[in-house]
Amino acid sequence: MFNFINLFFLLTFIFCFVNSLRKDDKLYWGTYRPNLYFGVRGRSPNTLISGLMWHNAEKPKSIRHTCEEGDKLQKYGWLKHDGRNFGYQEINDPFHNVKLKTTFLKHPEKPGNGWIMRVEGDSISKNSDRSSSISIYYYLGLTGSYGEMNIKSVIPGKKKPSGIKSGTLKISGNQPEGIGSFSVYFKEPESNKSPEYIEGKVFPDLSQTHFSGQRVGNDGWRAKEILEQQLGTSYNLQIEDL
Repeated sequence: MFNFINLFFLLTFIFCFVNSLRKDDKLYWGTYRPNLYFGVRGRSPNTLISGLMWHNAEKPKSIRHTCEEGDKLQKYGWLKHDGRNFGYQEINDPFHNVKLKTTFLKHPEKPGNGWIMRVEGDSISKNSDRSSSISIYYYLGLTGSYGEMNIKSVIPGKKKPSGIKSGTLKISGNQPEGIGSFSVYFKEPESNKSPEYIEGKVFPDLSQTHFSGQRVGNDGWRAKEILEQQLGTSYNLQIEDL
């Protein structure tokens, strides 16, 4: 079973902390997903995996996820990486006129128990007529037959929250076959802004961190395809409401 949670954010810190296992395994966590522009997982069959995706906020096409020659990125890859505790890379995507920076760092005192990841974004060209507004997704999943993840931090007073504003989103989970209990925190800055050209009554405030989750069986490797299906359904519903 692969439990998949898909998360939307614009600019954020991500903290992952494992409560029980892997205390002495300094190499357990790492960027061990070389086919992705960015991804983190543990070195065991049953573990927590994660990955980065993005696309144009106005038109959800050309989703970036796996390293593809057809994406025609100017550059991507690690500028610094010691293979153990930290890594830093820049991704230049001229089609979306955006430059992303990803930073990976393990817990300085307990590298086997946790890691930190940060995503930053900026325009490649400020004067370009091509939009730099993008939607960025960071997803989490559990491999193995058993496991669960639950969203803990939500907007008070709403039964079905769609986003959390200027705060910390916490996901707690358990993978009894592998890492045991764990927590993941998403922290966003107050500087996040919703793109002007899609603000209004129809669309939600995209300065918030939005989140969703679903079970996908053993199809976690189809993260991009699953996102495309979700986006297609969402946009069709938006069009019907207009």
